[in-house]
Parts: sequence; C-alpha cells; structure tokens
Amino acid sequence: MKKIMRRLEGKQEQLNEENKEIEMNETDFLQMVLQEMDNKTLDISGDFDIKMVRHVQEFARNLYFYEADENPNIRINISSNGGEATALFAIISTLNELKELWGCTITTVVKGFAYSAGAVLFLYGDEKEMTDTDEIMLHQCLYFAQGSLKDHEDELKRSKKLQKRIDKVITTKSNLNQYQLNKLYKKGDAFLDYEDCLKLGIINEKVEEDE
Repeated sequence: MKKIMRRLEGKQEQLNEENKEIEMNETDFLQMVLQEMDNKTLDISGDFDIKMVRHVQEFARNLYFYEADENPNIRINISSNGGEATALFAIISTLNELKELWGCTITTVVKGFAYSAGAVLFLYGDEKEMTDTDEIMLHQCLYFAQGSLKDHEDELKRSKKLQKRIDKVITTKSNLNQYQLNKLYKKGDAFLDYEDCLKLGIINEKVEEDE
C-alpha cells in the first residue's frame, strides 16, 4: 500500500510540474503577442505548423481590438525553414482578413533566411526587405505518401493543386512570372541571395543593417 501511495504521489507531482510548464508557456505566449501588438510587428520564427497559425491568428485578433490607428503598417520578420503548405495558406488567409478590414500595408522582412513556405510568405508582402546577409529558397511542393498506388496518385493530385495556389500567390504578389518560377523550380532548391532577388525584381533596394 505504501509503495502504491508513493507512486501516486510521484505521479501527482509530475502532473503539477507539467501544469506549471503549460501555464508558463501560455503566459510567455501572451506576453509575446502583447509585445508584438505594441510594435505592430509579427515574428515568424520556426516551422509553419498549427502552432504558428495560432500565433498569427492570436496576433491578428488582439491587434484588431487593441490598435486604434487607421491603415497601420504591419511588419512581419521571417526566419524559417518552411513547413506545411496548409499552415502557410491559413496564415495568408488571416493576413488577407486584416488587409480587408483595415486596408493596411504588410511589409515582409527576411531575417537571415526564409525558405520554402517562409519564402512564399516573404513574397506575399506588399513591401519586401532584405539585406546582403539574407537569402530565400523556393522549391516545388514536397509530398509523402504510403499505401497503394491510388494513395500516391491522390496525394500527387493534391500536391499539384497546392502548387498552383502557391504559384498564384507568388506571381500575383511579386514581379516573378510563371516562366521564371518554372526555371527556378528546375534547380530543385533555388537559393536566392540579395543580388539574385534584386535582379529578379523581387526587391527594389537594399535595407542597411543596424550598426
């Protein structure tokens, strides 16, 4: 009986520690959102997943009630290896709602690297900024499927549809056309530095780094 009681007490202590960690994470998350609202700056750092979607939606929801300025300029700092295409579209959908409600301008800024979905979000910006220490990377959708040939065919069809949606965002929001995109895709992972982006008309001028 004593052994059972000790085990139960140990499990209860573990649960208490886990609850404290969850509370701390929630507190840190809210503090980060409040700081972002003050600066009207959204930090996209990490993978594009459901957590990142929640982060952007929380920022937009709180900013809508918190900010009184008309037509604000929202800055999005991006340091990301990319992630899920569906998360990317959820984020873009949220930003589109902000623009529709406020008529705001969105400036996207590369902070070191913006790869895959991160690069697409960068190209989504009304204004785009990067320095000669930054780079982006574009490639076609990756897909993973297990099972029958039919499963692979279905996933391939879905990935092609996602790719068309991605290409539409890029060609609509940047100076890149489909021909240029297809040439980049032939490289596999197409890494583009400041000079490359300048030549392609993705950016107009260099943003000097703070000393």
